[in-house]
Amino acid sequence: MAKKHNKSNEMEEALFIAHFIDGKNVGDPEVLISLAENLGIDKEEAREAITSDQLDYEVNQDIMEARNNGVSGVPFFVLNGKYAVSGAQPVEVFENALQQTYKETVSPFKDLSGSNGASCDTDGCSI
Repeated sequence: MAKKHNKSNEMEEALFIAHFIDGKNVGDPEVLISLAENLGIDKEEAREAITSDQLDYEVNQDIMEARNNGVSGVPFFVLNGKYAVSGAQPVEVFENALQQTYKETVSPFKDLSGSNGASCDTDGCSI
């Protein structure tokens, strides 16, 4: 629901503060409603979101999609919907995955025009 109001990052931060600093039970609906209200989200809309089955359904869909993609724990990163990095990995693993993703998504569209007049666009390259 916070995402709908472009408040995802703010809500995430509020949840961390509430739990880790203030010692609040972030599983308590009243705590969640209060956090949403503090972010400028209507109290009744927050209450409806918490008590409604719609968001439960959406969360369960996300969980099912994650499982289908082999996610079994956190952290888990999916790059360009194609490459996955699971767990805490050395920097080199992320570097390689990011470079491969970059090569496949950005490099093919680089402008190769120069002295030879070559160029690329979404339809391919011409010389």
